[in-house]
Amino acid sequence: MSCSGPWRELVALLRARVCGSLEDREREATVLVLALLAGEPVLLVGPAGTGKTLLARRLSAQLEGARVFERTLDGSSLVEDVLGPLSLPALEANRLERLVRGHALDAEILILDQVLEVRGPTLDAVRSLLDERRVVIGETTHEAPLVLAIGTMRAATHTGSMLAERFLFTVATTPTRSLDALLTSPARERDVAPVLDRAALATLHAAAERVVLGPLLTRVLAVLRSTLLDRGLALSNGRWQRLGRALRVHVASEDRGQATLGDLFLVPYALSADPGLTPQIVRAMVDATRLAILDGAGDLAVRTEVLATAIRDAAQARELATDALGAALFVDEDGATTAAHALLRQKTDEQGRPLYHPPHGLGPRIRALTFEDLWHLHFERLPSGMTRLRAYIASPTNQILESTPRTPVAQPRRYAAQVTEGWKASVGALSREVGALARGLLDERPATLEAADVLGLTRKDFDTALSSLHMTLTELDRVRDAIDRLPRLAE
Repeated sequence: MSCSGPWRELVALLRARVCGSLEDREREATVLVLALLAGEPVLLVGPAGTGKTLLARRLSAQLEGARVFERTLDGSSLVEDVLGPLSLPALEANRLERLVRGHALDAEILILDQVLEVRGPTLDAVRSLLDERRVVIGETTHEAPLVLAIGTMRAATHTGSMLAERFLFTVATTPTRSLDALLTSPARERDVAPVLDRAALATLHAAAERVVLGPLLTRVLAVLRSTLLDRGLALSNGRWQRLGRALRVHVASEDRGQATLGDLFLVPYALSADPGLTPQIVRAMVDATRLAILDGAGDLAVRTEVLATAIRDAAQARELATDALGAALFVDEDGATTAAHALLRQKTDEQGRPLYHPPHGLGPRIRALTFEDLWHLHFERLPSGMTRLRAYIASPTNQILESTPRTPVAQPRRYAAQVTEGWKASVGALSREVGALARGLLDERPATLEAADVLGLTRKDFDTALSSLHMTLTELDRVRDAIDRLPRLAE
């Protein structure tokens, strides 16, 4: 997935120049160079004498013709210290203007020492510069040509301030461990010609727009975000967006078109302005990688089984059969189908004799009478009693009727085309997720069993996840076939 090219060589040269004669600065140089390439503010935190300002100056020297504004700030720093003094002639004319030349609004690179110490209006001015790269003075909006802002702090104080959040990258600097490197370093480093210009940066940014982060890395970042939220480290949406852009710039600067898990080394420097939280973020990232790969494969298997169960239930489901008019069908006494849902017949007593409602006048206690009861209790005393009795029992209103439900005719449930298409779409979406994760695992899997772990995962872990994904794809094929066999509803 990677290849050598001009950007890879140029970035290696930039890192070497930022490191200079000092050892143990590769990490700082890597992040500083990326900050310059991505145009994202970077904060250096470390004790005095660890080379923070030196690293910043070396980096700023690599951009051709860059105007640099460098200033040490503190809690008493004024807006004039950053944006320039007020213009007296403009004040006399009742206008608010500043003499910005030679100050932050005129610079392409800012180096602000103890930057998090600023307060009040000065903090607002710096924040506006970092956020919007413009400042409103009076009625005029000044656009800043800012390419890079480098802040430094001697101690990890105020890293929770709103200004600290404006710096995407934070790097902790420590004293150089090698005494020989310090003793043999030159008193003054020789001047070298800059190797980077704005046209090259524009070309790199265009290439970064075409970089693909990849489904596996994106999955890891999604799980990392959830993990950090669970651990009380909530990050803004904007910070994640800026991290995504910086990752694409880094990949483009490596002459690659797609990011890999190895590129996640940048993440701990970009997710918190407090270097003390870096170990916690690294642990969260390792956990997120394991969750995204192992639990990710398991989650896809579970989701596939849920869908497969739904399709199996759908295949076994029954529904009432209907006639051409949509009326439900039932089985009658002869075994034929009928739309009548119940059989209505005359009720009988224990001896099977039909029962009738009593005529009026026999009293409310009598509920039902047989033919014989009706004759002896009522019709026997009437003229033409038998004729009247036969007419009485012939009327359905005088018969005591009861309803017996009929058995409905059941058939396999039929499904509308949009329902089956919805299931097929779910299968397709799951298949794409499984395939994307599998391709990512194959690309990232260590070449041999003895290869170094990838963020704490061995080749065995990758192979386990791949085996699970293979079985999931097989199950999805069976689900797709089961959907095709489902009875269709006539349109």
